[in-house]
Amino acid sequence: MTTTVPQIDARDLQAGQSVSHGTLRPDHLADSLLGEIGRLDLDAAVPAELAKQAQQLATGASDLVADELPEFAEETVEQLLDFINEAAPDGWALQALEGDGSDLCWQPVTLRARLQAVGSRWADTDNPAMVDLIDRFNDEPDCLQDFDRSDWVNLCECYTRDLLHRWEHQRREIWELFESYCEAIGATSTLQALEGETIDDPDDMAAAIVNRAMSFAALELLHEIDPER
Repeated sequence: MTTTVPQIDARDLQAGQSVSHGTLRPDHLADSLLGEIGRLDLDAAVPAELAKQAQQLATGASDLVADELPEFAEETVEQLLDFINEAAPDGWALQALEGDGSDLCWQPVTLRARLQAVGSRWADTDNPAMVDLIDRFNDEPDCLQDFDRSDWVNLCECYTRDLLHRWEHQRREIWELFESYCEAIGATSTLQALEGETIDDPDDMAAAIVNRAMSFAALELLHEIDPER
């Protein structure tokens, strides 16, 4: 009979919350992972054989000098980690901290989860332009850094027809973002905000507004998830 793994509530997690630190010993890791499973009330969902092996492995965690570990030690740790991550909320993972393989901690790994973790107002937005932006970079949030040296038209929508389609269908939301961009740079008119753009007709202006608005929005999201950058 297959046991359904319950879903962890994201409110029970904090970004960077350490589960195990300073050790790669399988017995220590098993003890820490069992403790986390208990904290999250997942005990009843752990497969019986895995629970048995994990408890057996964890009994050596208090020994200063490790005894010879059972042959299933590393596999058991991997299975415990897989079990916890199967129960993890969408966008979260329990994984080794980058740069320190001995620090096992909870991390929001998608853009949407990272926005939720910092309490961003954009985490649950219904602005369709922002939803498109978040969906596009959800699996690779660090790629938002590319907007430091480029813009929306070069990174995402290189055809004018795509920019005009977005303007046609998301005009109000794009304009709200563009107004925020104008305020951020201190522009007092649309033409001032679009300085440097070639504007020969209304379509040129619409495409330029979309480009500036979406580029600004991308940098806003980057600042939300990495305010100290």
